[in-house]
Amino acid sequence: MAIFKKKTTPIGNITYMALMAAINVIFILLTTWIPVLFILLVFILPLASTIVAYFCQKKYFIIYAVATIAVCSLVSFWDIGNVLFYVIPSIVSGLIFGVLIDKGISPIFIIISGVLAQIVLSYVAIPLIYLLYQRNIVTDFAAIVSLQNYSYLEYLQTIFICVLAIVQQTLSFMIIIEELNKIKINPLFLRKDDIIISFLTLFFIAFSVVFAFIYPEISYLGMMFSLMLAFYSIGVLIVTRKKWIVASLAFSLVVSMFLFALLYPIFPGTPANPLRLLLLQFFPLFCAIIVFINNYLLKKRNKATIENR
Repeated sequence: MAIFKKKTTPIGNITYMALMAAINVIFILLTTWIPVLFILLVFILPLASTIVAYFCQKKYFIIYAVATIAVCSLVSFWDIGNVLFYVIPSIVSGLIFGVLIDKGISPIFIIISGVLAQIVLSYVAIPLIYLLYQRNIVTDFAAIVSLQNYSYLEYLQTIFICVLAIVQQTLSFMIIIEELNKIKINPLFLRKDDIIISFLTLFFIAFSVVFAFIYPEISYLGMMFSLMLAFYSIGVLIVTRKKWIVASLAFSLVVSMFLFALLYPIFPGTPANPLRLLLLQFFPLFCAIIVFINNYLLKKRNKATIENR
């Protein structure tokens, strides 16, 4: 059976899905026996679901989802916490990921969509797991790295969930795109999305500032997204090979570090409310401004100059 190839027959689809479901079950069992191997789940589950969603016909995906959830729950019936926290979110985000790749959506929007789905479902799973088993899965993770008594554990939960989702979706994207390139499948990933990304960055910065006063722990969610988009913007900007952009990015980084060091001691924050790290968002703010200048103001000025001539 060709692994990375579109399945066109019912038998081909079902056989392929059964193989991927079996892989999920094996890793759930391994994690149940050796909890530290949860890292394998981070890498394998979203990728398996993404591959199924892309290479199999979408009408059969429900079979894969139900079978995977049912069998994984059966083999770990004494504690289905891993199924709720890892398997179900990975299946949903994998479906979203595969469908959007199939539609040729821009990479950053594919990753953002998958990350958002993963985060929402993870936040739903955490209280549900605690209700069923009096088990906090984030505390379990913290215990693995000896941070169960960390003062900022509530903030660490947000960072943990967000970073986990970003790693999962980015890794899935990198692997599946590499394979698509090998078999000469080229979705339309080169759409102009820079301006939208700059506004999204500003939105997430504003989100983190607003929630710093309403629900401080969630403010870190906005910060993680703004930082992720900043890294994406840096890549987009550097590819342009414009000297003023490279110089502006370097200058912005220095200014951001200076502002962080200057404001950190006076910015409101306590051991129970460590909001000072939100100052890291100066750099994403500057990146968004540079993107806006490069893709709107300069192009508009150049267009006006050409028309005048």
